[in-house]
Amino acid sequence: MFGGGRQQQGPQKGNDLREDIDISFEDAAFGKSMEIEVHRHEECDHCHGTGGEPGSRVDTCPNCHGSGQ
Repeated sequence: MFGGGRQQQGPQKGNDLREDIDISFEDAAFGKSMEIEVHRHEECDHCHGTGGEPGSRVDTCPNCHGSGQ
């Protein structure tokens, strides 16, 4: 019912980045600085997110309409 759908894979244009981290109360209270690594999906320069070769035709699945389900 809630949250039962699959999350979309690949690049999602315009979405904010989010990373959950755990820090101690003391670190938050005293403003500790730290570096974190955030992974993000980027559109491929070669296929531009289509998954196909440049100039080739990309067909959408008639069953799931590209949703991957």
